[in-house]
Amino acid sequence: MKVAVADLRPNPFRHLDHYPIDAEKVARLRASIRDTSFWDNILARDQKGVFEIAYGHHRLHALQQEMPDATVDIPVRPLDDAMMLKIMANENGEEWGGQTLVDLDTILAVRQYLIEHPEALPQGVRDTLAKSGHETPGAKVIAGFLGGIWTEPKVKNVLDIIVPLEKGEIDEEAVRTIPTTSGGREFVRRMRKQPVPIQRRAAAEIAKEENKREAVKRVAERHKVPVPKTDRPTLEFEQHLSQAAQMARKLRGVVVDELWPRRAVLRQNAWDAFGGLSDLHALRTVLDRLFTVNPRQAAALTRRPRNAPPRPRRTLLLRAPTGRRRLKTRRTRTK
Repeated sequence: MKVAVADLRPNPFRHLDHYPIDAEKVARLRASIRDTSFWDNILARDQKGVFEIAYGHHRLHALQQEMPDATVDIPVRPLDDAMMLKIMANENGEEWGGQTLVDLDTILAVRQYLIEHPEALPQGVRDTLAKSGHETPGAKVIAGFLGGIWTEPKVKNVLDIIVPLEKGEIDEEAVRTIPTTSGGREFVRRMRKQPVPIQRRAAAEIAKEENKREAVKRVAERHKVPVPKTDRPTLEFEQHLSQAAQMARKLRGVVVDELWPRRAVLRQNAWDAFGGLSDLHALRTVLDRLFTVNPRQAAALTRRPRNAPPRPRRTLLLRAPTGRRRLKTRRTRTK
């Protein structure tokens, strides 16, 4: 099919800002186009006059630079989103296989698509997920959907990085600095729950080393600091906080991508629910005040002299007679 180069677009599931085009490869393709002209080795689909390519992004950039006003003859097929995603994942695995940025973005895109479109999975897989109570597909399901070079162990290695990222146990900027997925997985295993500045310093030092995997072990052990054991209530609080952060990001995406373009009108109960977000802001203020204090300062603030009189006990009463909550205290003497 004859298609104008100006109407060609990249695969919508490919994040070019995370794994950019290789300039040297584009230069070689431009030279090849000048010598032997362009061959129809780009596959695309028609999206209302705009043609999204399934693979061949380096060729697309070479075309846009070498002959931007030309018309090329390429195969156009009725590809759905699932097929575009599979083709993109296999192209990434073949060209960039083993690189942290590419593997993370590929599996994140596939997993998010399967969460939003469970109908893309076989009925038996959907029934198994429903019985287990898991909405998020695991390594076996993702590998079965992608096929090809994406085996279950390979997908699991990537998920071993993604899960701690979503729990907030590892810094995203730090782990994306590690060039290989195997090195990133080792980095996560050794540096999870470490302070973010320490993670970033270690990642920057590892990126300068030649043997990245051995550097991860050596540098991580040198920068590592003891992590105190966490009690059950704290673990539950951190888990709920992580879930709230994920839901907030999801809501933001819905507002920006779906509601705002349609100028949707929200009902009153939705606005009332949004009003509850002020409670999260108040929680952030409390956390800042409590956990930014040095432990010694906190101990000094809470230490009382030996001969001090009994401390009055405070009882919090919440009253809202005029629509706004008031915080009052009642002092009672302890016996």
